[in-house]
Amino acid sequence: MVLQFLGVGSAIIAERYTYLPYVGLSIALFVTLNQWLKEGDGVLKGKGLLVTSLLSIAMVTFGSMSHAQSQKWVNSDLLWSQMIEKYPNAYLGYKSRGYYYSVLAKDRNDADLYRRAIADYDKAIPRSDKAGVLSELHTIRGYALFALGRDEEAVLAYDKALELEQDNDQAQSNRGVALVRLKRYEEAFPELNATADNPEYRAHTLKARSVAYFYTRQYEMCIAGVDEYLKLNPTEYDMMNQKAVSLLNLGRYQQAVEALSTAIQLAGNSHSSIKQFYKNRALAYELMGNNEQAAADRRMAQ
Repeated sequence: MVLQFLGVGSAIIAERYTYLPYVGLSIALFVTLNQWLKEGDGVLKGKGLLVTSLLSIAMVTFGSMSHAQSQKWVNSDLLWSQMIEKYPNAYLGYKSRGYYYSVLAKDRNDADLYRRAIADYDKAIPRSDKAGVLSELHTIRGYALFALGRDEEAVLAYDKALELEQDNDQAQSNRGVALVRLKRYEEAFPELNATADNPEYRAHTLKARSVAYFYTRQYEMCIAGVDEYLKLNPTEYDMMNQKAVSLLNLGRYQQAVEALSTAIQLAGNSHSSIKQFYKNRALAYELMGNNEQAAADRRMAQ
């Protein structure tokens, strides 16, 4: 098992498999050593003292080294920075530290961390010559650029990723989302259609495609897409609003009122878009000729 005839990941050997056997080996070693000391001069005389001294030095040395290394395991920044220091020409340290920065940046909404991630990806890319690795690096670099609002650069990064690996669904899906934000809807559709059935990327692909349908006035397709998306994220109230506006454009005012009423009820008054929900429902009521309800909703919006 240590030799990994059936390999997992990129490791050549996997020392974790030796941890439990070491317990048995250690018992055998120390039982033998104990017996030898009993039959000899004991622990503090002659050869016994030498063995005791060597074991003590080994314990202190290995204990100190383990403690020092444990300080590098406080977080991934310290750990991968240590690897970069020791192996400056290896791509893995830069890639892994950059990914850590990206995850942290998303949690904290920190633009500076995204910039640090991009800097690490830029160092990792020239240090690898494997197509799969380079495709992944360009993909995660593209995501960091997208998070910073640098959509054109993100699309270029995804282009490079797909040149290296055509079946990179993550890059293809993300490229489609970036194109939607750039309002290049017709370019986005092939990418989004190709990845809409991938469970890993289905949610944000459906969301982006629904937006593209809306702005290209394909309202029926938009409504169907929103319904599919809401099965995955039923509390995405802004998407309910998008569905309602599509219904308004199709003249289905009562259905628009129902969709907006659901959004208002579930979202609560603290939701950032609640004012728009009321305004849109007021419009739906007005188009239905229900001016009293329309006025009430406008007051709520105010």
